[in-house]
Amino acid sequence: TIVTPGDVRENASVHLNAEELACFLFNIWQFLLRTDRRLRVKSYITKGGEAYLNRIVHPETLLSGAAQTRRVNLLVRGFSSEENRTYVERKYERHPFPEPAYGFVRRDLDVLAIEKRLLSRGNHLLVCAKGGAGKTTLLNYIGAWWQTTRFVDQVFYFDYDKKAWTRGQIMTEIAERLLTSPEFANFQFLSEEIRQAVLCEKLSEERHLLILDNMESATEPNLSARNTLSETEQEELRQFLTELDNGESLVLIGSRDKEKWLAKKTFGDNVYKLPGLDPRNAFTFADRILKKHKIALCHEDADFQKLLELSGGYPLALEVILPDLKQQTAGDILKALEADNLNPDNGDTQSKTETILRSIEYLYSSLAPDARDIVNCLAPFTSVINGEGLKRYVGELRKQSALAHLPFDDMPEIIQQGTDRELFSPHPHTPAFMKIEPVLSYFLKNRPYTPDTEEKHHAAETGFRQYYGNMAQAVYHLMVSKGADKKVLSHILIRPEYENLTTALNFSLNTYSSVGNLYRVLSNYLVIMYKNELRHELGNTVLTGLEGYPGESLEDAEFVEIVADIGSRQLLTGQYPEAEQSYQKALGLWLQNKQYDADQIKRKSGVLYHQLGRVAQEQKQWKRAREYFLKDLQISSEYKDMGGMRLTLHNLLRLWISGRDNELPEAVTDK
Repeated sequence: TIVTPGDVRENASVHLNAEELACFLFNIWQFLLRTDRRLRVKSYITKGGEAYLNRIVHPETLLSGAAQTRRVNLLVRGFSSEENRTYVERKYERHPFPEPAYGFVRRDLDVLAIEKRLLSRGNHLLVCAKGGAGKTTLLNYIGAWWQTTRFVDQVFYFDYDKKAWTRGQIMTEIAERLLTSPEFANFQFLSEEIRQAVLCEKLSEERHLLILDNMESATEPNLSARNTLSETEQEELRQFLTELDNGESLVLIGSRDKEKWLAKKTFGDNVYKLPGLDPRNAFTFADRILKKHKIALCHEDADFQKLLELSGGYPLALEVILPDLKQQTAGDILKALEADNLNPDNGDTQSKTETILRSIEYLYSSLAPDARDIVNCLAPFTSVINGEGLKRYVGELRKQSALAHLPFDDMPEIIQQGTDRELFSPHPHTPAFMKIEPVLSYFLKNRPYTPDTEEKHHAAETGFRQYYGNMAQAVYHLMVSKGADKKVLSHILIRPEYENLTTALNFSLNTYSSVGNLYRVLSNYLVIMYKNELRHELGNTVLTGLEGYPGESLEDAEFVEIVADIGSRQLLTGQYPEAEQSYQKALGLWLQNKQYDADQIKRKSGVLYHQLGRVAQEQKQWKRAREYFLKDLQISSEYKDMGGMRLTLHNLLRLWISGRDNELPEAVTDK
């Protein structure tokens, strides 16, 4: 039996079985989809945006066509345990879409244009937009909406502003979610080329969505020096995306640039240039900002209309400029902007990035000189700031002679002003942290420096490095403590701060400073999170950085420990030549150490000889393995280290069994 909306109108107390209820709801859903589609097509054709779902068609209007005003008595039951499990799994597998501070203004024209291009011109699309246009918000909305409506199954989001995602990392992330546990275990043992073939075949047969956002960071070191891909990594990524061409899965690439290096055999000329909000949506968005800040509506003001025009419909520009209407008139703000040649009559609204950056410049220039210097001290942060740790950071800044005179007591007020303009916002998962608007971070990091500001810039980096060095030391003690709650706390603290800790590590390497605490925390965190590739990259970064250190600095036991730890990671992952090189370097540094007495140096060297023996043993270099193990055994015996002797004798036994060295037992006896 098919129950139609007409049946419900005739009898408002229809009792439905499961099949009839499903059919009824399906008919209602089809009706809603047809109505939604007609309105969006009308909006697309007229270009004027007359059809706004949130203004013209309300849910009760749509449903009245199905049930009019009579009560529908639908008898439903609760979920079975299996149904509830499926529901919960689907709910928490959905792509997250955090509600923006002023709500999300639906961009139906843009969504429709993106869908049309993907379905008619190829499954790769570049969404090109300038900073602050709302590109990232729109891409996340599309991912959540398409998954909710089952247009796609899974959504995979990779943000190159946060991390330089390589082909291998992307494939691992996707495989962990698409493959079963046994399949994923087998997948990890395959070569990267075979992994690509296996995964691309699956993605080509199933409808998923891959979003690669802020792709400009992967190739432009001026924007994100630590998130760039090498030429080899770029080519590997291009090959991976090329293999997905014409498959079922969809690929959305978000960028400020044209990404010509990636275009061939992927999106080609399938590019959508994301504009700002159309006039009506810009008006709606501005209205929300004014109401939130309790500013009297000034819609009829000609200067206010010019401000909207000046913004180009770009959300960030509106968020930065409009809150100032609480202290100034629209005319006053326009005069200040005209001084920077941003009057809309000059045609500068076409330069979207310049508009947004100059909007921030306007706010920045309105601050007193000392307040600007305080804001500049936030430049080293990436993504988040720990609000509760801000006082300790300020304490480190006060120790710098170039910054000691600044009124840091005003820091909370300055942060609040930025929060009011959505340049800072609460972290969605960790309330103690604040998120930084990426364009603000870009603005602060790329300002030209005078000799005076250059000195303050380096002082801020020093304070940042010392603050995170101290924090890393405290967090490391939590990580290695016996209490489970302390270990959990350390993970909570590190997760949002990972980029900041990495930045502090790079500052330390650039200034030939101590990196022990920072390296230990990051390395241990990556072990816990099973991020072996990232740990490999971390080790290579540190080894490369240590190459530039003065020789006397490297004799410190801290650096020996770091190099030996990197060697251990290389040994575990089968990188035997690299592991041998690291252990040899650690041994050489340790034997040259002048801070410890001869006994301490000799005793510690036994551990390094033992590790060199293990590396040689894994490579079946029996003679070299024997030499290293016997040196370790002699040192352990001399210092009566029974635990060390047992471990070394065990490895010598394995060596004797594998190498069939008949002289080995006698050599062991001599030691």
